[in-house]
Amino acid sequence: QALHEYPDELITLVASALCNKNSNEMLLVLPPFTGDDQCPAEECLLRQVLRFGDVVDTVRLVPLQENFLEVMHRRFATPSSHKEPDKFHPEAIELLAAIDNPQFTRLIKAAVLTFRELASLTGGWHHESANPVAARYHLLVDNHQRRLLIEQSPDPYRLMREVLDDLVRLAIAEKAGIDICLDGHQEYARNKASLPDCWDKTTGVAGAYRKLHSEQELRQVRLPGEMTLGEKICFAAPPQLHLNDRVDLSPAVSHGIHSEIARLQSEGIYPQTGTPSQSDLKQIYQHPDCVGATVLGDQGIAVVTREHEGEIYYHLAKPSTV
Repeated sequence: QALHEYPDELITLVASALCNKNSNEMLLVLPPFTGDDQCPAEECLLRQVLRFGDVVDTVRLVPLQENFLEVMHRRFATPSSHKEPDKFHPEAIELLAAIDNPQFTRLIKAAVLTFRELASLTGGWHHESANPVAARYHLLVDNHQRRLLIEQSPDPYRLMREVLDDLVRLAIAEKAGIDICLDGHQEYARNKASLPDCWDKTTGVAGAYRKLHSEQELRQVRLPGEMTLGEKICFAAPPQLHLNDRVDLSPAVSHGIHSEIARLQSEGIYPQTGTPSQSDLKQIYQHPDCVGATVLGDQGIAVVTREHEGEIYYHLAKPSTV
């Protein structure tokens, strides 16, 4: 919306909060700045909201202190001058003292850790401890390339929201018993007794994966359309918070998530083109008596070829499309 569509009083309030949000760091507050004790309560709260973003941004740079979750339970604030530079201290989050509400505290806990995971996926991970998403999901995350992806995007905020959506998809998939595949797929089609547990021939009508191999497969996990930003932040929070089992989801979102978990347990993840790899598919295509071809054939799936720009590509297809 254009700025002139907002009330003048609101514009003045936000402008003053932005101008004075760091006055709490000043040893002596002199005009034109005003201290938190010199402004209306609504402006003071808005300053604290703005400072929350600055405080949480430091999780990209410094590790959390060991008793992070314990301190978050206390919901009190310590002056910023008491913070140690080498650790993230939740006492600096003034909102925990300003709003004493268990549901709000859970949201703040989730926001801190979910923002940390967002930073580790968007090129913002800048301290020496292990990238939390890389460690949790056994993924390689190129910090430089991920940062370029955000910086060069025409709509970086949309891209950030997509990354958050993917974290929610991973959390839903985990609850459905579907996690990231760590098997060596280049070997499984060559005279093995059976496929790895990625492929479950009893799932769905023709078998399906019980593991994730690519971003395209992850995008098969459906999110409830009514899910708010706060609900996504809480649901995507790392498991040590135990939030996504008791986060305050709306009835529609809760129903949508449980329906999607049931769907994934029933239908699994259907392979995308190129999953398994082209070399695996080629091996199955060229050796129709191998275990991989037999299992796929029993479930009504075949490996077929198509030509594109002079190259031969292999993909999976059901009989009706072969």
